[in-house]
Amino acid sequence: MPAPAEAQAYPIRPLRLIVPFPPGGSTDIYARVIAPKLARRCRQQIVVDNRAGAGGAIGAELAAAAVPDGYTIWLGQTNNLAIGPALRPKKRV
Repeated sequence: MPAPAEAQAYPIRPLRLIVPFPPGGSTDIYARVIAPKLARRCRQQIVVDNRAGAGGAIGAELAAAAVPDGYTIWLGQTNNLAIGPALRPKKRV
């Protein structure tokens, strides 16, 4: 009889929360309020990483380019999720 398969433990290292705005703003404050609660829930440290600039596009691009391993979280908002992509669609070559 085959042995049962077990899922890998997750998370096994700190999670990265990308905030696409500078420290001290409302989005940063929101991230720093939810980070400890998320850390308790995940039983792992949450590292808040502020990447300001270009109306949040720099942080959004950083999150989009992150390794898809489930350890990067992006705190997006309407500008980066809907308005920005509609105004600046990627050009296809």
